[in-house]
Amino acid sequence: MKQPINVRTDPSVRAAYVEYSLALSVNTVDLTKTGSVAYDVDAAGNVVGIEILGLDHPEQIEIARAFAASHDLAFPRDLTGTPVPA
Repeated sequence: MKQPINVRTDPSVRAAYVEYSLALSVNTVDLTKTGSVAYDVDAAGNVVGIEILGLDHPEQIEIARAFAASHDLAFPRDLTGTPVPA
């Protein structure tokens, strides 16, 4: 399972980005059709990171968590405050 290399949260806008690679993102794929959960991929199709908007909505975090699990990516246990290592 691939671990995140960085987790950034911005409580002022209730957003987080879980980064798995430093590769350049060439595409962003929306998982929710609303832009609240999306992932970035590199030129080889590997996941670069997962963005979550609306950390105050647990269902958004669960969508991101399920996506990460289905792609063998570790996901932080807590994104609502200080990130906790996966």
